[in-house]
Amino acid sequence: MNNSTVLGIDVSKEELVIFNSSSSQIVKVANSVPGLNKLLSSLDQDKSDVVVAIESTGDYSYLAMKFFLKAGFTVKLLNPIVTKKAISSTVRGKKTDKSDAVAIAEMVQLGQGRVISERDLDLTNKALIRTERKLISLRSDLKRIKNSLQMKT
Repeated sequence: MNNSTVLGIDVSKEELVIFNSSSSQIVKVANSVPGLNKLLSSLDQDKSDVVVAIESTGDYSYLAMKFFLKAGFTVKLLNPIVTKKAISSTVRGKKTDKSDAVAIAEMVQLGQGRVISERDLDLTNKALIRTERKLISLRSDLKRIKNSLQMKT
């Protein structure tokens, strides 16, 4: 990878831990739009020189991915299975959110990750909506079956 700055982001429900490969600084912000705005205002690099690296954690990573894509950053998504394997092979019993953020950035610097677009997120969101609708339908079917069985007893 070229001399781009990589922001390695470890995502959790409440918090984002971000490692900046240029400054070697680690910051924590809330996993929310205000938290992401705070992070964005603290960046002094041109967005064309920054790659955002995020592990795919489903719902928790969705907001950050969408935020950075809309802001014009290149976003690379990492498979959590690959990330976990890489982290466990390099961190000797000292797995922390900070060390995970560093490892995520390093993996992207080594060429890992897939560049994503807003369209990818839209397709993912549509798939989630379809799944939700199917689950709601199945729940309704189960309720009908349950009620039918209760009437027979």
